[in-house]
Amino acid sequence: SMTGFTPRPAVSPTVAAAFEQHSVPTQDLETACAGCAHLDGDELDDYPKGFDVDLDSEMLGSMSAYGRQILISTGLADWEREVTDSGLPANIKAAYDEASSSGSSGFLGKLAKKLKGGDSDGAVFKGVYPSSAALATPSSGTSTPSAAAPAPTRLSILNASLLSSSDSHSHQSVIILPDFKVVHQVGESKEAASELVEGYLRPAVGRAGVSLPKSVLRSWPLPYSAVVLLCSHKRRDKRCHIAAPLLLNQFHHHLEHHGGHRYAGNVIIYLPNGTSIWYGRVTPRDIGAVVETTIMNGKVIPELLRGGLGLTEKNGPEGLLGW
Repeated sequence: SMTGFTPRPAVSPTVAAAFEQHSVPTQDLETACAGCAHLDGDELDDYPKGFDVDLDSEMLGSMSAYGRQILISTGLADWEREVTDSGLPANIKAAYDEASSSGSSGFLGKLAKKLKGGDSDGAVFKGVYPSSAALATPSSGTSTPSAAAPAPTRLSILNASLLSSSDSHSHQSVIILPDFKVVHQVGESKEAASELVEGYLRPAVGRAGVSLPKSVLRSWPLPYSAVVLLCSHKRRDKRCHIAAPLLLNQFHHHLEHHGGHRYAGNVIIYLPNGTSIWYGRVTPRDIGAVVETTIMNGKVIPELLRGGLGLTEKNGPEGLLGW
């Protein structure tokens, strides 16, 4: 094998067949790494000795089903272990649970789905889910369009290192994904959290959101080609805190060239079309391949895939990047 390449477990034949059946564009890791190794920076650092990553268990499907993921501005890189135990994250969780409790995501809705024998989490196949923000387009292949299945309704609430761009220092900015938008002027109160949920986060609210009379909240589409998230949450798992700055260094290097915690390093990529790709077991040496293969050319690297949203029926020339 080539210098510096670390093999990761290959996906099973069943998973490989699912990729093909559902038109998920892929490129194997070794080929992807071989194509960009010469672009690695001089300051490429490997993980320290004793950095233990699970390379044995099946990683695909290890992410929990979710419909939306939000990032709350804090300006920090580490937080309490359970961020939804206090503050704005706790208020958003309470408001979302209340808004969802009478619908299909509530207890009675889940019980009815279970009695009908429906798929417990709405996956198209293991670990891969429809995207609530993707445009519903008819399939051009022979497989069933993923848009026919509803997206999961769970809300994933995260703190993030981004700084607030709100006018008041006491208000936060909240990035909503896969909607690819940011909402400013979000206060810490229960009322402010309820307003955010009502206008942008309820399962029944689409990507465009709804207009709320007299609302101080302001939303804008994110002006980026991709949003990349790196887990740095030391109080949940110190490996992520070690991995994040090493991965970030290589992302900066390779992007400038172009202009589950046991699977550290964890990388999540969101695209404007509503697609998300969750990678695990990523090393600093893989970042060039992730940039070239996934962000620039729209292909999944199967050996790194934990799961994702809207990955199916991407059989056009742009792969995952296509609308």
